[in-house]
Amino acid sequence: MFGLSLTKLLLLAAVAAILWYGFKAVRRRDRRRAEAAQPPKSVPPATELMVKCSVCGTYNPSGVVCTHRP
Repeated sequence: MFGLSLTKLLLLAAVAAILWYGFKAVRRRDRRRAEAAQPPKSVPPATELMVKCSVCGTYNPSGVVCTHRP
């Protein structure tokens, strides 16, 4: 009655595999939905070194020549 045959073992392995991959698919779908619901991560703006012009006093990015007119 409770004997283990090859057919029963294969059926048990198939059911276990179907359940395993089914749960993995559900978790993957839930994770993607949770990621899509979150706002996108914003990238902080790049900072740049500013240098004060000795003639007019304005701040310009380093490497940029001030085009002041006296």
